[in-house]
Amino acid sequence: MSQSDQEVLNSAAVLSGSASARRGGTELRVIIASLTGGGAERVCLELCNGWAALGLRVELIMARASGPFLKDLHPAVQAVDLKVSRALKSLVPLLRHLRRQRDVPTLIIGFEYAFGLIAARRIGLVDSPLIYRESSSPLANVPRAFLPAGAWCGNWSAWASIGPESG
Repeated sequence: MSQSDQEVLNSAAVLSGSASARRGGTELRVIIASLTGGGAERVCLELCNGWAALGLRVELIMARASGPFLKDLHPAVQAVDLKVSRALKSLVPLLRHLRRQRDVPTLIIGFEYAFGLIAARRIGLVDSPLIYRESSSPLANVPRAFLPAGAWCGNWSAWASIGPESG
């Protein structure tokens, strides 16, 4: 696990101070397209399992709950399957799901969800604090037409936190 991932793991207690967490609900959400394999999926697995091992209530939301890493998920992690073939098709069901517990800090892994969720937050459809983590090179993996969206979303850095104070 990288140093930045370890720092995020250690800061989970700060993030989990939401009203939902105080009521016994989900303390952290993580969103990724699937656990089909690869570096981003392994990072997601390690973070979810680490937080669950620390006793946090973690919800992992996936467009399709599939992939070889799914069997390695900590039993305390609540896996949510939106049952769609692609992240793009899951935006509406995902927004409905997020609105059930509006104040839960949400980690977005990958561009598939980042643009839509950050845009939804900017226009008031999402209230949750959002943390965006890109695990690959956006310049190599994001379609060229979407590159200008990076500036609007908040930067192409490894971490961009979008909370109440940042719009």
